[in-house]
Amino acid sequence: MRVSSFIKIAFAVALLMFAVIGARAESEVTVSRDQALARLRDGNARFVAGEPQAWNCGQERRQELATAGQQPIACIVTCSDARVSPEILFDQSLGDLFVVRLAGNVVTTEVSASVEYAVEYLQVPVVVVLGHTQCGAVRAALDASDSQAGPMSTLISRLRPAIESVKAKGFSEGEVYSAAINENARLGAEELLRDSRTIEEAVSSGRVTLLSAVYDLTGGTVHWQMQLMAAVASSKSVPHAETQETHAGDSELKPPAGKMASDIQHASTKPRPKRTAEETDIYARRYR
Repeated sequence: MRVSSFIKIAFAVALLMFAVIGARAESEVTVSRDQALARLRDGNARFVAGEPQAWNCGQERRQELATAGQQPIACIVTCSDARVSPEILFDQSLGDLFVVRLAGNVVTTEVSASVEYAVEYLQVPVVVVLGHTQCGAVRAALDASDSQAGPMSTLISRLRPAIESVKAKGFSEGEVYSAAINENARLGAEELLRDSRTIEEAVSSGRVTLLSAVYDLTGGTVHWQMQLMAAVASSKSVPHAETQETHAGDSELKPPAGKMASDIQHASTKPRPKRTAEETDIYARRYR
C-alpha cells in the first residue's frame, strides 16, 4: 500500500515537472525585443491605414498552437473596452499576443501574476500597458462620489492615484481627463515593476522591455510612452529624469524606436483634423 502511494505521488510530481518544463520549452524566444516592437509598430500602421494582413487562424494554425504551444511576441495589459482589441489594433494573429484585460487597464495582483507568467514561462520580450482615449473607467473615477460602494469602488480606488497625480502637476479641470488616462497607463507599468520581482529583474537585465502607451480611438494610432521615448531621447530631447532609460535595451530598441520617432516627426508636419479637448493628448505634449 505504501509502495503504491509512493508511486502515485512520484508520478504526480513527474507530471507537474513535465508541465513546468513544457511551459518553458514551448516558449523559447523566437523574436527579439527589437523585432517584437517592430511588429507591433508595423501592425498598428497597417491598422491605421486600413490595410490589415490576412489573419492566420485556419485549421493548420490552430493545430500548430495546440501541439507546439503558444509563443506570443508580447504581453498587452489593456482595458476591457469593446473598442480596444489588441490583436486587431496591432494587426496580429491567433497566438501572437498574450492579452490581460480589465476595466481601466488597472494593475491588480491578478494582473501582475498574469504578466509574470508571460514573462517567466512564455518568455515574452515586450510588455505593454495600454490605455485608450475616452476611457469610461477613468471617467467614472472622475465623476464618482466618496460614497461610491460595491465592486466599482475598488476599481475607482485604483484609478484615483492617476487623477490625483495629474491634479498635483497643475493640469486644469478641462485637461485632467485626458492627462489621467495617460498617467494611469504610465503608473500601471510602474506598478508591474513594484509588484513582481520576476518582472523587475527581467526588465533591469534588459531581457524584457516594459512600455506604456495610449490608443487613440478616433485615429487608431498607438502613442508610446516611457522607455520607447527614452530610446530616442537624442532626437526628441526627452529629459532623462522623466524616462526609464536604465531599463531600455538600447542596442536592440533603437532601430524600431528610431523609426517611430521618424514617423512621429513626419506626421507632425501634416495638417491634422481639429480634435476635441478630450481627445487632445495634452499629457504627451507636455511630458514626452
